[in-house]
Amino acid sequence: MQAIIFDKTVFRYPYTDYDVIEGLEMSVPCGKWTDVLIDEQSGKTTLCKLLMGLIKPNKGNIFYYGQDISQLSLQQRNILYLGRQDMLIGGRNVLYNVAYPLKVRKVRRRQRIEIATECLNKCGLEQYACMRTQDLDDSVKCAVAVCRALTRRVDTVLCDDFFDRKSDKALQLLKDNFFNTTLVNFTSRIDCCVGQQTILIKDGKVVANGDRQEIARKLDGILWLAKEVKNEL
Repeated sequence: MQAIIFDKTVFRYPYTDYDVIEGLEMSVPCGKWTDVLIDEQSGKTTLCKLLMGLIKPNKGNIFYYGQDISQLSLQQRNILYLGRQDMLIGGRNVLYNVAYPLKVRKVRRRQRIEIATECLNKCGLEQYACMRTQDLDDSVKCAVAVCRALTRRVDTVLCDDFFDRKSDKALQLLKDNFFNTTLVNFTSRIDCCVGQQTILIKDGKVVANGDRQEIARKLDGILWLAKEVKNEL
C-alpha cells in the first residue's frame, strides 16, 4: 500500500509566475522511511505544506492512505512535522512543551503531566524537564521535538531538512519509536539521507527511485548532487 501519492500535482504561489510543483507524480510506501532528494528552494517545504493542508494544489490530486487528502482534516492526518527551525514553545520548560499536545486535546493537567513525564523518562530526557527550551542546545531541542510526538498518534513523519541539524539523539529516538511508521525525509543533502529508499526529484519530476548507488548512476546534469554523492559513496 502507498501512504502518499502525488497525482499530477501542481502548485504555484500567487506571487510567482512559475509552478513550484509542476505535475509531480510520486508515491511513498507505507511503513517505510523514504528520502526525497530535491534541490534547495525547489519545493521541500511546499510539499510538506501540501500534505499538512496548509496550502492546496492548483491542479492534480494527493492521496493519503488511499483517501483524497483534501477530505481529511489536519487532525485526521496525524502528521508529525519536524523542520529545520525550532518548533518548541519559547519561554516554557521542556515538560510543558512535551505535554502541550495533550493540553490542546483538553487532557486534564494532572494526567498530561504524568504522561509527559513518562515520555521524558522513556526518551532519557528527564534531566531537562525543568529547563527552558531556549537554554537547550539544538541537538537536545530536536530530541524533545521527537519526544513530544509520543504523546499522540502519528501515522506519518515529515522531516523538512530536519537531519541537517545533526542530532544523533533525535535520530535514535525516531528509530526506536517510529521505525515502522511512514517517514518522508525531504532533503537536498545526500549525507542527510536516512531512509530505506531514495527518490530523486529534478525539475519537479521523479528521475530516480531506489538505493543511493542507483541514484548515483542517474546523476548526469544534476550538478547540485553529483559532488556530494561521489564523496559519500
